[in-house]
Amino acid sequence: MIETIEQRIAEIEARAAKATAGVPELSVPIEQAEYNAEFFAHSREDVPWLVAELKRARGQNDRAFIALNWADRSQFVFDEDRAKFNELFGAACVEDDAAKEAT
Repeated sequence: MIETIEQRIAEIEARAAKATAGVPELSVPIEQAEYNAEFFAHSREDVPWLVAELKRARGQNDRAFIALNWADRSQFVFDEDRAKFNELFGAACVEDDAAKEAT
């Protein structure tokens, strides 16, 4: 079964909500110890997955920000904005603009 991103996040949130906050003590009820064990057992997979998902989402946000500035490329505030635009959409777009301005 293929789960959605929302389902995976909900599962991770549920495990985190049941686990002991902070450093768990050794003297917790058995049920709480089981929740903690489940949380720790999944953390090795959950954390890298969440990091990858965050990076993917941030990349989409970068592309959206740059696309919004597409209409007026002179509005790039930082050189890294222009560099990110070149990386995502190709330097040819910016070079074409420079050629048009030169004529």
